[in-house]
Amino acid sequence: MQFMVDISTPASVLDSTSQALQAHMDENLTEYKSDSLSVSFSASDDPLKVQLAVSFEYSHNGKQQASPHAAVSTSAFAAWLVLDVLHIMVCV
Repeated sequence: MQFMVDISTPASVLDSTSQALQAHMDENLTEYKSDSLSVSFSASDDPLKVQLAVSFEYSHNGKQQASPHAAVSTSAFAAWLVLDVLHIMVCV
């Protein structure tokens, strides 16, 4: 997942987002592979924005259709909530 955020977004957002998403993953151990979470900033085409990139691996084999879709939705919502709580403006 990638979120476009303002260039003034503090680096502490990486730790806060990572901690919150790791807690979400720990609560849903059957959905995610352990130690697969990565949260980082990367460059953007817009000089006033950066991309907050969140990546992780699911533990599904691809045969269970509903479960991966639910995991994507809940992890995206969890990331969005963290950014909202931190008052980080996300550009869509």
